Amino acid sequence: MLLIFTTQMAETKEEKKILKVKHKKWFQIIAPKLLRENPLGETLANEPNELIGKTVSVNLMNLINDSKKQNINIKFQIKSIKEDKALTEIIGYEIIPASLKRLIRKGKKRVDISFICHTSDNKRIRVKPILLIKITTKGSTETSLRKETVDFLTKTLKKSSYEDILNGLVSHKLQSFLKSHLRKIYPLGICEIRYLAIEELRKIEGLEEEVEIVEDNEEPKETKPAEEKQEETKEESKLSSENEKGLEMSEKRSFSEHAQKSSISDKPKDSQRSEKEEKKEAEPVEEKPEEKPEQSPVEESSGTEPKSEEAPSSE
Repeated sequence: MLLIFTTQMAETKEEKKILKVKHKKWFQIIAPKLLRENPLGETLANEPNELIGKTVSVNLMNLINDSKKQNINIKFQIKSIKEDKALTEIIGYEIIPASLKRLIRKGKKRVDISFICHTSDNKRIRVKPILLIKITTKGSTETSLRKETVDFLTKTLKKSSYEDILNGLVSHKLQSFLKSHLRKIYPLGICEIRYLAIEELRKIEGLEEEVEIVEDNEEPKETKPAEEKQEETKEESKLSSENEKGLEMSEKRSFSEHAQKSSISDKPKDSQRSEKEEKKEAEPVEEKPEEKPEQSPVEESSGTEPKSEEAPSSE
């Protein structure tokens, strides 16, 4: 028993020693080449692999030393580690919502747009521009502005890489090009891109795979030529017209029958009485024997007629 107890105590002491030896290390987070590999900060970790995938958001003013960019935050994600240095990549660009509220004033309307587009290096990006217009503007101008912004940005972003797009955002060139393009439709006071980020594809890829599996299991549908489809549509239209005509005819018949019944029931009473009298006159009349008047029991007993009271004579 003593030997077992001593061995357990020795194991626990060794484990404590091992735990004491493990210390956390400081890793320096560094920005990408676009921002001149400036240090973003430091973080603690037991192992370098624990840091991969973590995100950090930093104000752009601190990276560029420009006070005009204090309303913009940039989001970084750690991709790899080299010699106690965590290398990052930009995954998001966002304007602080408090600064957007200051721009919107009385008599102005906010137009928010959100859509997805692809870059030349096959990166899926979500873009959210914002426009400020007057409240009195028509709905048609607003719709045309929305359509033009989406078309212009999809074409320009498809031709350029992700790094070039970020460079244009930071230098405010992309926003100025968009504003000058939309000036043909409406003179905008403010035209900004409030959000730009890489869209995750994990959920979407899973959905696409499920859709493909369902399509494989389904039987292929027969495609009909356009002429057969036209003939079918004509036949269907003819059948529908015939059915409508039949319904109309049946409705007319029912209406006429109802009208005849109502005319019979609505005849005047005098005419009905005259018809009954004519029927009675046509029938032969039976002669009935004459009945003698019944005598009262007093007359029968006396056998004499009752005396009439004589009026008193006037002398």
